Amino acid sequence: DMCGIFSCHPRMCPGHKFKQSIDMGRTQLSKAEVQSLIGHVAKMWLIRDYDVLLRNCCHFSNDLCLRLGVGELPACVMSLASLGASIVHLDITDDTCCRSMAWQGGGGVF
Repeated sequence: DMCGIFSCHPRMCPGHKFKQSIDMGRTQLSKAEVQSLIGHVAKMWLIRDYDVLLRNCCHFSNDLCLRLGVGELPACVMSLASLGASIVHLDITDDTCCRSMAWQGGGGVF
């Protein structure tokens, strides 16, 4: 099972458009604790589990922010995926881009 998370510069992930950055504050964790945390969550966010509506980069970011102790992402960040999940039976999703990025990155972490 390959890791489904990868690193990229803020607002520079290919295949995506970004409206704004949201300052989530600072974590109280040390750099070593953050690196350990990333290693831990990498085992829980696998490529095979990716779902464009139910388990995507926004969900990962929200999970990571909670684990970092900086709170949840604003509802507006999660609202589009939530809306899409409510109509998931229409099968209009294409997760090729995000899966491709994870594979190109070797399925590795940062």
